[in-house]
Parts: sequence; structure tokens; C-alpha cells
Amino acid sequence: MISYPRRAVISFSTSCKFQLFVFFVTFFIVLPFYARDMVFSIYKSSILTSDILHNKVLLDGEAAFKKTEHYLAKIKDSESTGNKFSNWTKMVITIITVRRFGAFKPLGYLTRVVATFHSLIDKDTTNFNKFLFICNTHAGPGHHEEAYKLKKYFYLVSKFPNGSAEASIMNPFEKEKQDYVFCMEQALKFSSEYILMVEDDALPRDELFPVLENSINYLKDINKKEQWSHLKLYFPERWQGYSFELKQICELLALFVVGSMCLHVLMSNVSTRYKRVSNNWITSLLGGIYLVLIALTIGRQHLLEIKRIWPYWYSLVSAPECCSPCILYQNKSAIQIVQRLKTVKCDNHLPLDIALHRSTQAHSNVYQIEPNLFSHIGLVSTIKGLSQYPEEFML
Repeated sequence: MISYPRRAVISFSTSCKFQLFVFFVTFFIVLPFYARDMVFSIYKSSILTSDILHNKVLLDGEAAFKKTEHYLAKIKDSESTGNKFSNWTKMVITIITVRRFGAFKPLGYLTRVVATFHSLIDKDTTNFNKFLFICNTHAGPGHHEEAYKLKKYFYLVSKFPNGSAEASIMNPFEKEKQDYVFCMEQALKFSSEYILMVEDDALPRDELFPVLENSINYLKDINKKEQWSHLKLYFPERWQGYSFELKQICELLALFVVGSMCLHVLMSNVSTRYKRVSNNWITSLLGGIYLVLIALTIGRQHLLEIKRIWPYWYSLVSAPECCSPCILYQNKSAIQIVQRLKTVKCDNHLPLDIALHRSTQAHSNVYQIEPNLFSHIGLVSTIKGLSQYPEEFML
């Protein structure tokens, strides 16, 4: 039977008690307080009900709409940033829009999106010259007043300048696809190298253009080995949590290893006597478990926000079939996808995002940038109405 010096046993016992104390303070005091406003955390405050979150999103949206109206009022004329096309333009940004109302008043999604793009383009320092235009696909009844008000600032293309009774009663899934094809064809007329297709409820984040430039340059470096069709820039947050997918299991294993190694090094440096205790591996395991539990309780969605600190920390991962609020296409890929979409009829069993994914060439890859480069602000959808997941609009 192996025996240890009494001091070593006492030291090990004290260490375990200290770690249990840290666990208790972390998971029962610190995180419940710190993470109470994190909507994807298990510590989310019970007062953050669905109704309260819906109201908060609507109120925040109204305030942001007023702020962007003040911003646009400072723009003098249509010769504004992002509204000048030249032969040097590398990226055409297409904002697809239809009229939306909430409580009989415009929701202002389109205004917020184009104003944010204008601000980002104005401050952009990347090597991508950009041209932005609005593609109005509202068929009626009535006119898309919000889009026409923005005409004095941005180039506007209207699919139905005089309205269309036939299109207004068409299957909404098929109409969405036809509208997408129309707007992409309008973008292709400019013959730019890249086309960024954005729905009018996808708000770009500040780091959009630097991250896109880094991602494109990386894909160019590996282009000799593999082809890529397009980049998806948004994926619903409610599906970004931890699951039993291999990639996310590997993330948790990596956190476990990091936590174990860090605590092992720390405890080894704190006391030379501790290194003589043969149960040192137990302490290391506790460090790994500690970090994994923090990740699981806070939520992967919130941990991904750490990657926003530096543009090079963003990840390129294999894209799922969902979703289509904002996608960056190569010009040649866009041409092929348009041709394929014209042969497909969309319905509730085959929505646009699935049709887009299946229209990609078999030998071309589709990637998703993680975390999202856009925020979804469309609490009111043109097809599904009021969203049942207000948490997605809180990040």
C-alpha cells in the first residue's frame, strides 16, 4: 500500500475543497448574475418571456429606424457613397425588398439596412470597390413607399413598377424564388466579380467587409485544390448551440483539454509539493470539466461572440441547406445558379434556400462564415408573419 506524506494529503484535500468552492461560486453566484440577460443561456432570467422579448425587439427597431432616418437626412444627394458604379467595381450589393407593415406603419427594415451599408462602405478600407442598389419586388397592392423614398439616395430597380395582380396572389414561395432570380439577373448586368445578395431584414455588422476580404483571400489561396460557389453569411442563432454534431463535440473536447492543461500548469506552479501527489490528474480533469460546463451553461451562441474581437478568428465551415438572408456569390456561380433556379418550382416543401443549395454544382463547395456577419432584424416575415423566436433578434 502506497502512503503519502501527511502534508501532501492535507494539501491535496485543501486543493479539492478550494476547487469545489470555485465551482459553487461560479455556477451558483457569478454566472446566474452575469448571464441573466444572455437569451441562449440556461441562466436566462425568467422575466424575459416571449412577449417581453417581442416588445423589446419592436421598440429597439423603432428607435433604430428613427436613428437611421436622421443619418440619411445628412446625405445630400444621390452621389452618395456606394451609389457610384465603375469598371473597377468588384462587388455589387443587391438589397431585395418587399413592403412590410407592423401595426399599419412601415417597420423600417429596408431603411436600416441600406443606411448601415452606406455607413460601412463610407468607412471601409478594404480593396473591394462596391456598388449598392435596391431591388424592389413588391407586386401590390399599393406601392413600396419606403423603397421609393430611398430612391433619391440609392439606385432603385423595380420589378413591378405598375404592380401585378397576378404576382400578388402567386404562391409566396415561388414568388420569392422568381424575385430572387430577377434581382440576381439585375446584379449580373454589372459584371462585377462578386455579388452580395441581401434580403431587406439582414443588417450588416461592422466587421463585414474586413472579414469578407480575409475569407475571399483565403479561398483564393486554396482555389487550386477546390472550387467554391458561394458564402453564407447568416445562420439562425437558435440552431448554433451545442448538439451531438461531430464538429461541436470536438469543440467541447478542445475546451476540456485546454481547461485541464491550464489548471495542471497553474497548480503545478503554485506548489512544488502538489506535484508529488499522484492524484494530480483528478485536479486536471476538474479543470477541463469546469471549462466545458461554463460553455454549456452560457451557450455556444454567446461564446462565438468572442471571435468578433479579430477578423482572423472567424471560421469557414461547411454550409447547411438553410438559409438565404445574405449570400456572397462569385459571378460565374451566380450565372449557373440562376439558370438552375429557373427550372425549379418552389413551394412549402422546397423553399428558396433549399433550392439554392441544390442548384450548386456538385464539384463546388458552399461555406458558411461563423459567427454571423449579419443580424436578423425581420421579426415580421413576409411569408411566416411574426417570428416565434424573438431570441434570434437579441444578438
